Amino acid sequence: MFNFTLKEFAGAELKKYTVKRNTNVIGVGVVTENTFTTSDVQMLIYKSQKYQQNPSNDDGGNRQGRLNGKVEKKYDVKENDIITVEGIEFEIKYFIPRIYSDFNEFELVMKNGY
Repeated sequence: MFNFTLKEFAGAELKKYTVKRNTNVIGVGVVTENTFTTSDVQMLIYKSQKYQQNPSNDDGGNRQGRLNGKVEKKYDVKENDIITVEGIEFEIKYFIPRIYSDFNEFELVMKNGY
């Protein structure tokens, strides 16, 4: 079915990461947050840019680390999900779909840049 699989590409580099998703449910004047967490998502995460300086008038600027990743399409990973990599939380910002493969690519941005 697929010409290119993530296991062929990554092999032993695949690791399991925790994915967290906050979903806001708006009720009658009440907003509740439901958190979905799973730790069985196998993916490849790699460095794309070590740091990026973001100017800000409020605090003099901050630095954000950037990582990219690849995850199999069978996992329900979406934009704005939070992935913990070595104790640091990263947020999925952009998905880059792959057509003839069993995985999608994505870009991670540090949730609380420093």
